[in-house]
Amino acid sequence: MDKLDELKHDPQEDDPKKGPIIKEAAEQAKQKILGKGQHNLGDAHRIWAEQKKILKERGINWKSPQEMNPCAMLD
Repeated sequence: MDKLDELKHDPQEDDPKKGPIIKEAAEQAKQKILGKGQHNLGDAHRIWAEQKKILKERGINWKSPQEMNPCAMLD
């Protein structure tokens, strides 16, 4: 089993209605934070924060991978 398979994720991501909205918000957040630029260390946390903001505006209280895995070192 791959280490990434052991990470928890917000169960809302598996919901047939919320899942696509969460994915769309992830793409929007990536575009806003990264644009066409280079990925840097720490960007994942900035992207998750933006994704969380987008989803909150849509009434979804999403938990980031870092929130779901507080003991893991993620980026």
